[in-house]
Amino acid sequence: MISKLVEAFEKDPELQNKLRSVKKYGKFSAIELKILKELVFLLQPFDLATKELQGNFETVGGVIPAYLDIKNKLTKSVGISRNSSSSQMLYCKKIAEALLSSLVTRLSYVLNDTYFILGTSFLFNT
Repeated sequence: MISKLVEAFEKDPELQNKLRSVKKYGKFSAIELKILKELVFLLQPFDLATKELQGNFETVGGVIPAYLDIKNKLTKSVGISRNSSSSQMLYCKKIAEALLSSLVTRLSYVLNDTYFILGTSFLFNT
């Protein structure tokens, strides 16, 4: 939903002036819009993984690929990958670092768990 709002503001810069809430709360500043764009970028992999893992089919095989995908994207976002010399995040770097830390702390065990490893191998063998 936020991504659609940001897209709409980019397509029509005057859109904010047309909204009634602007009269009460004011317009988003350029920095606030950039922060929203960064948040959308950061949270997109989580949205995708959530949708895939909530399907009506066996999802244990998707846990490791989802974990690795999110971890890689967050690592690139905070600029600590081998190929990236700078962060893609200007305003949300601390949030990206916290998400990465939390992800690794909470889910890194799946890389050593036989249940998830076997589920992943079945995913790619079907």
